[in-house]
Amino acid sequence: MRHYFEIARLILQGFTYKTARQYLELKSGNDDAHDLKKVMSLLPINKPFDKWFEDLLSVKLILKDYAEWIPEVYYVKFVRNKETLFYDLKKAILCDDLDQILSVLKSKKSVLVSSLEFEKLRYAKTCEYRNNQYYKEGQLISEDEMRVFLNQIPDGFCIMENILGRTSEVVVINANSASELVYKIGRVSESCKRISLAIAKKFPEIEYMHFVFVSKQNNNKIFQIDTGLSLAKNELIRAKCKDYIEYKSKEIKSKKNSKYRTIKKYMYAYIAKKKGFVDYMYRNWNRGKKEDWKTRNTSIIMTLWAHRRGFYSYRIAQYGLNSKNYKAYLSDYTYKKMRPLNNEYRKWLWDKLSLYHILSKYRQFLPKYYFYLSPNKNVAYYKNLEEICCVEESAEEIINLMQEKGKLVLKPVIASHGDGFYKLEFYRNKYVVNNVAISREKVETFLSNLKTQYLVTEYVEMHHTLKKVFPYVTGTIRIMVINRNCIAPTIEDAYIRIATKETGYTDNIAKGGVFAHIDKENGYYGNAQIVHNHVITSCKYHPNTGIKIEGVIPHWQDICNKVIEISSYIFPIEYMGFDIVVTDQSFKILEINTHQDLHRYPEYNDEIKEYLNSKIKY
Repeated sequence: MRHYFEIARLILQGFTYKTARQYLELKSGNDDAHDLKKVMSLLPINKPFDKWFEDLLSVKLILKDYAEWIPEVYYVKFVRNKETLFYDLKKAILCDDLDQILSVLKSKKSVLVSSLEFEKLRYAKTCEYRNNQYYKEGQLISEDEMRVFLNQIPDGFCIMENILGRTSEVVVINANSASELVYKIGRVSESCKRISLAIAKKFPEIEYMHFVFVSKQNNNKIFQIDTGLSLAKNELIRAKCKDYIEYKSKEIKSKKNSKYRTIKKYMYAYIAKKKGFVDYMYRNWNRGKKEDWKTRNTSIIMTLWAHRRGFYSYRIAQYGLNSKNYKAYLSDYTYKKMRPLNNEYRKWLWDKLSLYHILSKYRQFLPKYYFYLSPNKNVAYYKNLEEICCVEESAEEIINLMQEKGKLVLKPVIASHGDGFYKLEFYRNKYVVNNVAISREKVETFLSNLKTQYLVTEYVEMHHTLKKVFPYVTGTIRIMVINRNCIAPTIEDAYIRIATKETGYTDNIAKGGVFAHIDKENGYYGNAQIVHNHVITSCKYHPNTGIKIEGVIPHWQDICNKVIEISSYIFPIEYMGFDIVVTDQSFKILEINTHQDLHRYPEYNDEIKEYLNSKIKY
């Protein structure tokens, strides 16, 4: 109990739950506990982007251009619905039996069995095969004992190349629009220095990067990339690190929540967990109920009836709910409670900048990213992500880009449902933001006053045949993919969303957008519907243009093939909703959702419903 009181006290002092636990572990036997406490209270430093370098799978995708520096992973173990899966990373197939793994051990002579988390690589177990015998951690064991050991590998562990050897370390700090190598430990080769600076320069939003290299037979591999925790362990004697700690202390001190807000936040999270929710989805459910009371179009009694059964009241009309059939539908409460449906690798899709880096292999199918804006630093990154550069006068550069391109998109790094979306235009010598003409000075003021992280990207124009229905706002296609066993993703549902005058600058269905089902076999769309006050009605003709809503999606087969290929590439994620814009040349992926809206649940096929029901049971 005392342990939890200590954690609670640290949280009130600015720690997260995770860093509080880490601090208590590190504090034992530390003579400089005060300085340690100061450093630990700053973590995580690079939120939300430190997740890029937490584990080997993320690093392999993020650092695809530096593949020769990343340890080779042979197999990854996953547990899906109580089923054990060994995924062959190189062949992208499932391993049927342990004989295949043993054959890899025999051919490689030595492998590591380890957590995929970088932080835990040092606790990896060595497995060897020499003189026709098996060894674990240097101890002779039988083949049966080796099989038992491999079968007992925890979920999220891997079998990888043995990279253990002599280590060296490099620390790089990204500050003042430049990457600076602030110190090194051990015999660091020039190539290790170069690669450290190159990676740091490519990711300037990561302020602190501590590289640990392993050298084995003159071959260097990255053993770990730490983005903050190592500051608390061995860097306090470095003057430049001390300066950096002081700078972060002042920055974070000004942003700390009050003790009241902190207590409220953690109490809410505790209540949510007791009810089986992650805190933000429990908040989402309660916020939805409040909105439901404000906008309800049914009686108080029926609203209460719906809430007690886990539905928002508008589902009564939307689904045709009654006391006899409501159990046949997935309730809003249960669906929100199911989150997360995906494992920890859903983090790859949480924000648009992460998606950009994770899908670097498929960059041609993403919008062009020009700038990353951070209000914390008041700078812009990535005028061109192929040619990294940091720009201090971000507003000036963006305005020049507006003039050059004519149209740009400004959207939050983390957002959904089109929240925070801005269309930036320059035509007839006028600057226009969401169809409102403003002066150049006001554009600068607007950009400099953004309160959250934003991206400036190209404005993707949809295919000319789709434009005919409603040409003023780019419409998107939602494609639902389920990949239950890592190797066989399938497209289960697809529909096109078309904006109206009611939706503003997005195609949000909940705000009055039109949607039409797409036949996944041939790409035909029709039988369009529209949502008014949460009630779905037929809408064969667009309400503003009068154009009939039917046709065939251009490039449909190519889109389906590429979506399946990309779903296989990000194989740990099993439930996805691709948001796609079809262009004259091909298509662009705007984002990939990991928890999709339920408004079309009655139209879902049996496979989707069976999948969701299996997740409820699991």
